[in-house]
Amino acid sequence: MCNMNRRAFLTSMSGVSGSLLAGCLGWGGPTSYEECPQNIVLKENLPPEAEEEVTMALADGVYETDGHVYITDVMDTDEAYIEANNPKRYYELLVEETDGTTRISSEEVLPTGTSLKGYLGSDLDETVHVSVLIEADPYGETFDTETVVDDEFELGSGDSVNLIRGDVEYGSYTGVFEIESESKNETIEESWDVDASNPSPGFLIGGDPIAMPAVDTKERSWCEWTDDGEVVY
Repeated sequence: MCNMNRRAFLTSMSGVSGSLLAGCLGWGGPTSYEECPQNIVLKENLPPEAEEEVTMALADGVYETDGHVYITDVMDTDEAYIEANNPKRYYELLVEETDGTTRISSEEVLPTGTSLKGYLGSDLDETVHVSVLIEADPYGETFDTETVVDDEFELGSGDSVNLIRGDVEYGSYTGVFEIESESKNETIEESWDVDASNPSPGFLIGGDPIAMPAVDTKERSWCEWTDDGEVVY
């Protein structure tokens, strides 16, 4: 049975627990894979064997096998997370071995980035008072929307402050900026996402519009694997 076409086999066995499919993920690929050094690994980029292990663990809650486990070859499951899309979710993989059987389970998590705080600055030639309200809608169904900034700032020309003082959770953000000065009296609303590819934006008061996201648009390079098992990124 383990030599059947992979996609046809998985389709025909879609109602069978992942534990019953143990040992049937050797699809004739490389005998070994290099480990991805990144802390976020894209599920759709995984080698086929590792991707199927993760798919079964996410679908059934657990995947068990007495054969070779590929996911621990391609990523450090103690340090890195899996990113799955449509919808975007992040998972920690828990890998345990008992009496020759390896068990892979998953837990939804919310990564954070200490360097993704974003900033608020001003280049107006006058003092400006800014009231800021920022709400975060974290990725995932198990996390609640929360207010991460509800504060007021007074900025002179060239001044800037970090908007978020703690760790920044991955998710969708909405910010409302009420700006008052001798020449300005406006309210600006901005929306943005924070994840492995998108840092928190900065907002500069003084242009038109007043709040201008200043983000690093460099595209992230995700780990991928060649047919020989080499990791590239």
